[in-house]
Amino acid sequence: MLLKNYQILSEDARCNLHFLLQNVSGHDHVACRGYYMLLKKLGEQPKLHLKEPSTWDHLIGLSAAAKVFKIDLEVYIDQSQPRLTISQLYSLYMANTFNTKISLAAIPNAVQNITQDMIQSALVDCSQELLQQILEVFKAKNLKPKYVIMPLETSIFSHSDLYDQLQSMPKEFKLKAAVETAKQDQYDYMSWIQTMNPEAHYACFYYALNTEKTGEINTDTIGKAMPYTPKILLGSVNIKNMDDLFTELLDSQMRRFEKVRVQPKDTLEVTHGEVLETFKVFLNSTHTLATDMFLTPLSAVLGYKFRFQATDDVVCFVTGAITTTKKNQDFVSYIDEYLFQSLHENCEIIKITIMYNTTQMSLTTEIMQIFKENNIVINHWKFNKGCVDVVCYSPGYASLVKVQVQIEKRIGLNAFSCPDMPRHPPNTQMPPYVDYSDCKKLETVMNYESTLKSFEQITPDSIKNSFNRLNGISAIDQTLIFQDDTYTDQIRSNVILVMENIQQTGSFKIRGGSNMLIKAFEQRPKVRQLKVLLHARQETMLKVLPKLLIYLESNVQQYVQRLHQKLNFITQCVIMQRLLNTVKYLIFLINLLLIQLKNVDGCLFHHITTLISLKDKEQQLMNCFKSIKMLIQFW
Repeated sequence: MLLKNYQILSEDARCNLHFLLQNVSGHDHVACRGYYMLLKKLGEQPKLHLKEPSTWDHLIGLSAAAKVFKIDLEVYIDQSQPRLTISQLYSLYMANTFNTKISLAAIPNAVQNITQDMIQSALVDCSQELLQQILEVFKAKNLKPKYVIMPLETSIFSHSDLYDQLQSMPKEFKLKAAVETAKQDQYDYMSWIQTMNPEAHYACFYYALNTEKTGEINTDTIGKAMPYTPKILLGSVNIKNMDDLFTELLDSQMRRFEKVRVQPKDTLEVTHGEVLETFKVFLNSTHTLATDMFLTPLSAVLGYKFRFQATDDVVCFVTGAITTTKKNQDFVSYIDEYLFQSLHENCEIIKITIMYNTTQMSLTTEIMQIFKENNIVINHWKFNKGCVDVVCYSPGYASLVKVQVQIEKRIGLNAFSCPDMPRHPPNTQMPPYVDYSDCKKLETVMNYESTLKSFEQITPDSIKNSFNRLNGISAIDQTLIFQDDTYTDQIRSNVILVMENIQQTGSFKIRGGSNMLIKAFEQRPKVRQLKVLLHARQETMLKVLPKLLIYLESNVQQYVQRLHQKLNFITQCVIMQRLLNTVKYLIFLINLLLIQLKNVDGCLFHHITTLISLKDKEQQLMNCFKSIKMLIQFW
């Protein structure tokens, strides 16, 4: 169990914010510990008699915990029971995956029923051990938090049972639960077992049973794939496709988690949009996989969902491995869905349909060139009869408007169809402590102009001094405001862009705000002075970006080295996603430096020119691309 603090998030939340991490990516997290406690209730040499519904309900959890804690679990399948359902077959398949010994002969002294008293006793033992660990961490760090926020959806044996138990126990802090309103009862509460085996989900079960490669699952295919199952218990199973299997398994496996319950009083509710915004904060950080169980309590704090003061210590309790949803039952597709939704919110990924004669290849080339000129990256291009469907990554709303105008000018009106694109730029979220109603503030501006008269002024000592000052900087700026002419011209109304804590956004690791800043420069390449209202000293922001490029390059090298190691599939996917993000940012910055910098005198990036010298530009550029070459060689 770790206690971490992020200064920037503390300042955003306006409190002393800490994160208590309970084995975020490890096997031994809270749900697994709960089943370990239940396993001990079965005796020193646990044996289970599979017949009663309670034994089948908890077979997967017990088998997974037995594997983690290296306990020999033996189960006996009673052949006098009714024929097995597909859900029971899945539980048996998972038990076999976790090396549980399955016997068709009677086992003496086997537990025939897992009672509610046993479950409650295991939950109490687990909660007491967990609370003791939490208090020890707080004591070691000399921390006395006023609030501890945890996700309500953390469930071991039944829905949100951990919160209910911890809330009933005496403690020195106030425990609060956070929940995403749109996703209540929408989780797969057993997906924690994938931390031990990435293939421990329904799709792998389907492919294991689909021995005939026909797509259908019946009694014969089950008998071949699961020879340890008594044939007398195999009923007339007939499943046509994977969707039918998923529906049947979800309905049966999650039934015990979906009983109607009263939501605890004072639960902190967050919306899906708030969670997506918080997710974007950690797109390129070490907690990419922590999704809802990490983001829900953090969203509640950043959204000021409860009353606290600036001097209060607030702890977000991250309760363990992530929980996926029913829609995306494996971790990889779940993260992909999050990425898509987060980018889609800001028009950074979008679907477009262009109507034209697709047999005219010269016209297709012109359309692709229009996308390229507006910095829009095509992710998917599909020809249909009379149209083409495009999924693309965009720098934002303004670029999409330009593409629409140019395509309709070339092909004709109504040739461009994009139902998801809003009529106006997405609203910028404004923090509650700044009043933007008085636009006259823009008349009192400060001009950020480079103090460098030539590149010869850049020396190793100036770089060293810049880095040294960076270490002592405290992030105190509240916001940056400037008027964007491009947006203003396009929608014919005054558009003010707001960027929170702009001096922090030099690091893509924490925020995506620097993306916004780069987009602003790209949209206004000929601007000579950027007029801003900034509540801090100029030096505060100018020292972040030089360190960023070096940091990104070192990240690429580390990721490539890790990919050469023997890693499981999920870890490889995560590292590859981070690697691609990092390389994308590298190329973005290099492109900005070479093309935009010479057009901007009064810019916020003047210290980053330390990395590119006009005298030796080619050599410096080669150094920037070393890491990207490593990636190409790896592929």
